[in-house]
Amino acid sequence: MSETVKSVERAGDILLLLHNSNEKLGVSEIASQLDLHKSTVHRLLASFEVKGLVKKTADERYGIGLRIFAMGLKVSKEFSILEIIKPYTRQLMEEVGEAINISILDDNFNGKYRTIMVAKEYSSESVLLANLNVGALSDAHISAVGKCLFAFSKNVDLSKISEDSLTKYTENSIVTKEDLFKEIDDVKKLGYAFDNEEREVGLFCIAVPIIEADGYASVAISISGPTIRMKNDNLQGKIDALLRTQAEITQILRTLG
Repeated sequence: MSETVKSVERAGDILLLLHNSNEKLGVSEIASQLDLHKSTVHRLLASFEVKGLVKKTADERYGIGLRIFAMGLKVSKEFSILEIIKPYTRQLMEEVGEAINISILDDNFNGKYRTIMVAKEYSSESVLLANLNVGALSDAHISAVGKCLFAFSKNVDLSKISEDSLTKYTENSIVTKEDLFKEIDDVKKLGYAFDNEEREVGLFCIAVPIIEADGYASVAISISGPTIRMKNDNLQGKIDALLRTQAEITQILRTLG
């Protein structure tokens, strides 16, 4: 392998690491996690900074830059399925009065899957305790959309999941592969998934996969809100509304097929 190709691979590894990190990283941390020389990391980061691909903080730590964000938005706009889904999710938000999120599954990274929120619908009344922005990453094992995509996506290799990657966020978080696989089996039977305060206490989500013409899902949609409001007498009504929305979208996708 040529040195040029190796350099490109190192550059890609750094960007992926920053993308998948929940916090900004220093040169030493990046070098340690990727087993690279600090001088190599520093040189690549300096090039990235000039191009706007990374942003450096005052304390010499790095995160994804605005140029990457802009590129992501462009991809999102070109992701045609979103344009089909969004009118339905807007209608769903108006019906249930809670925030609606559209998410995809991030590629496996060191045995860890995450979801990426690519669009959302919410009103001033549907205020979340954890009001995630478009582009936000969440660990898939503790998110309702993640469980749906584990169950119905064709781009998942469950054998690669490491138990060490099942981070505990609350007392309700799934932390063993046995429990996660059982939950995925339940989602396959029910057709929907819950996040019952697994990522944040006080936050409850319901999600369904959007099954495309090939029989698999690359996108999932969820209803999210405060537990006290979500798990009231109308919980089943919210589930039914989500399933109706799923059926309507699925029918359109099969027609376009």
